[in-house]
Amino acid sequence: MEARERAKKRLAIHEVLLAAAERRREVIEAVWDSANADEASLRLRELVDIPDGLSAQLILDQQIGLFTKEKRDELTAEISRLRSSSTVHPSDAEASAYDPTARS
Repeated sequence: MEARERAKKRLAIHEVLLAAAERRREVIEAVWDSANADEASLRLRELVDIPDGLSAQLILDQQIGLFTKEKRDELTAEISRLRSSSTVHPSDAEASAYDPTARS
């Protein structure tokens, strides 16, 4: 995998994790209400809009520390860095599913 593709995938991963952190209450509720991991994965895919090529397991494998403000700030900074780097094409960054600057 070339550097641009790795950076693009890393950007998508960070965006998914930040989206999950920003919607932490809904994420926890979706997992809590699920009968099993497969159902939780399906619910998370819909809730967080996980792009093709990534698994909801990415969220399920995270520790609760993902939901701290410090971690969310780190993810936001890394997303900004990846979007502004020369390895991620501007059209890739614009097409990203999650905008960390649009926090509610």
